[in-house]
Amino acid sequence: MADEDYSVVLAPLEDLFGGGSRTKHVILKRRSASLAQSAFSCPVFEKIAPNRDYSYEGLFALVGTDYWKFLDMIALGVRSGDKEIKLRPAEVIATPWSCEYRYDAGGRTVRAQYYLYRTSYGAAGHLDVRIEGSENRPSTIVFEPFFDIRFMYGPSEPGNLDATVSEDVLYVTAGGPAICLSSAGARLEKKGRQVSWKYKLGSGYRCRKGDRLQFKPERRTVSSLYEIEVDGAAARLCFSCGPDRDTARKLHGIPASATGSGEPAWVADVAEADQLRRAIFPDYAASKRDILYRVLGMARFGTMVDSVVFHEAGDFWFRSVWFRDEFEGLIHNYQTLRKISGTDGMKQVLRKAFELQDEHGRIPNRLVPGTGGKADYNSADATLLGFILAGMVVRDTNDGDFAQDAAAAFKKYLQGVRCAGLEANGPPRVRPNGLLSVPSWHSWTDGKRNVDGQALPIRVSEAWERELLSMGAVADLDLQMFFLPEINAQWMRSLEAGWLFSKYVRNFSMADTCKMLYNRALEAYKKVFLNPETGFINNLATTDDFALGPRADPMPGSPGVVAASMLGLDVFTIRELDAIARYAKDRLLRTKWGLPFGIVVKESGTGTYVGDEEYHEEVVWPRDTPYLIRLLQITGDQSTVEGLLEANLKHQMEEGFVFYNHELFSCDHDLLPVKNPVQWWSQWVDPYLDRV
Repeated sequence: MADEDYSVVLAPLEDLFGGGSRTKHVILKRRSASLAQSAFSCPVFEKIAPNRDYSYEGLFALVGTDYWKFLDMIALGVRSGDKEIKLRPAEVIATPWSCEYRYDAGGRTVRAQYYLYRTSYGAAGHLDVRIEGSENRPSTIVFEPFFDIRFMYGPSEPGNLDATVSEDVLYVTAGGPAICLSSAGARLEKKGRQVSWKYKLGSGYRCRKGDRLQFKPERRTVSSLYEIEVDGAAARLCFSCGPDRDTARKLHGIPASATGSGEPAWVADVAEADQLRRAIFPDYAASKRDILYRVLGMARFGTMVDSVVFHEAGDFWFRSVWFRDEFEGLIHNYQTLRKISGTDGMKQVLRKAFELQDEHGRIPNRLVPGTGGKADYNSADATLLGFILAGMVVRDTNDGDFAQDAAAAFKKYLQGVRCAGLEANGPPRVRPNGLLSVPSWHSWTDGKRNVDGQALPIRVSEAWERELLSMGAVADLDLQMFFLPEINAQWMRSLEAGWLFSKYVRNFSMADTCKMLYNRALEAYKKVFLNPETGFINNLATTDDFALGPRADPMPGSPGVVAASMLGLDVFTIRELDAIARYAKDRLLRTKWGLPFGIVVKESGTGTYVGDEEYHEEVVWPRDTPYLIRLLQITGDQSTVEGLLEANLKHQMEEGFVFYNHELFSCDHDLLPVKNPVQWWSQWVDPYLDRV
């Protein structure tokens, strides 16, 4: 395949239906950096630049363990003598590793191509500009970079920027972090102007303005300090950034070629894409093109933590490690990754996770940005998903050394949950019925909403929470008094994995404990969770020591689908699974473009996403879709599966960030993409490989 076979042509237009989140964008992702911007270009004074709709667009790079913004945009101008030539957007050519903006310039064509190099830290890249046509006309290419150097969650502080020029290189710093830019044969002209830029999509939240719902915009002040002028019909602006000026300057020396052969750097990206294509599709055909793009997008995730490559939860504000997201993505891309690179990377991730277990054996929920990598342990699912993944690896590879590591980690966890006492945000507790009880929000549905001035879990019925408030017992929501169906499905699969690990280390006591707890949980599961009136799975149930007593919440939602999919015929009869699947299709499934797209988290009646209070209400998360697909496959509904696969590819290629997939969808405007547009656990591939 040639390079153009990996490219798509994008119209330089905005799609404002629903507020603008459907406008096509491009993002260039590397191990330690990202460059994101819209396919739509807009005027910037007398120049033009790709638009940024999110305040997290532009050039970002890792500084230590934290993500920093450096460059907001590079405005581009062309002069012929003293005359400014108006540039009109024509089209954008995008691949997963480069993007080229083409502009009409009074009978000539201006090509502006962005590219990021492979670096192990910081960022380095270039903007290549070529003017084609009417070669005899004198031209000057003018770059005007606008800076916003800050921690990703920090304020813009234009007053902290300091610019110096040394040996024709422009250095801009904000305390420590620095960026440098240069172009061969350029003149640097001091400029010094600022723009209060309005990012109409902000951070993905929405707000109500009268009777209208719109995205909540954000404003940032971005600063131009110099213009960089180059005479002629071609120019390359090189840029690099890092934690300090010396590091940025060192990265500035990265050659534009991939090897000493002088070939362009992108040749290595094409070779890598060819290798991935051959690994996944030995009989590649054009009909698999969009699936290949999904694979290529998935392969762009990856960030280094202590010499281990993790997959960041997403880009933008999620450019950090969330272990539950990591494991979900690895589980749903297991076969794909195995074909591409084997299982060694997964083993490294799991071993690092085991190193980070707390005294109860819990794997962290995430490494918190801005804290130097401090771990947060407020989840039950991260640990269980880790053991499920470890079980998949051991079954697949028969790796005894890895099984020993997993056995030690599981032994520590098993001891922790069997000995746990009641405590706020404490570890899961094994109850006499063999099920795990956890704090109400220690699953992935961990959002909070305002109830009488207090931030309380969305997962729990608001009516129950008002009862607890009236009793002064709201603290119970943080205690291990809740049985969650998906957590206990994960628990049962983890016990199977623990039993497997124990065989490798001949720990027959642990094997017997796993078997005993599994059988107890198996006997209790349907009694606790399967609703005899609806035939569906309850949202949750409470323990005897809960302030409101033992009760079940019948609210239907995606956790029930996840649980049924995971446990399948080992727990349920085919008739029960048919009923669960039928209920999910009738009540939870939502369509997009007339196709089945995904299921809502809960059938709560709150289907319009505005902000965090609706984060886990009646909205669609693609992370649930692989579970729905498996349930439908078990029950023989391949037609709905095909619709789901088609609709999710259509989203990937026709709206938002091309090649990537959104975090969630609000149930208005034909399922409107909201929040993070580049999400790891939404980039699942394995369900496509099952049918190609």
